[in-house]
Amino acid sequence: MENKMMSWSLSLMGLVMMFLVANSSRLSTHANDITCREAITKLLPCEPYLTGSDPPTPSVSCCLACQEILHEANTTVIRRNLCECFKKAAIEAKVNLERARKLPELCKLEGLNIPIDPNVDCNT
Repeated sequence: MENKMMSWSLSLMGLVMMFLVANSSRLSTHANDITCREAITKLLPCEPYLTGSDPPTPSVSCCLACQEILHEANTTVIRRNLCECFKKAAIEAKVNLERARKLPELCKLEGLNIPIDPNVDCNT
């Protein structure tokens, strides 16, 4: 069981890393804007929660990372770019969409949220 979990975790990390390499260019035009790679890296503490393994709630480090990303996503362009980034990552990492939808509430994220959902329209 432990080997299976380790293998699955390594596979997921491999997918995330492939996604990061494939999307390594900056999504925005300003040097200080958060990139897709930076956002995905910051979300790594959320991986166990978002992929449906234990724990049943996001960790404190996951929630802090989400708050930091939202703070850095301070323009509509950045939020749209991150939305597109998270859409692709949700597919690659096989994110549990129900858990992803609960993340803003469980982490008490205020203001605009950037969904982690492959079906969302990032232009709305």
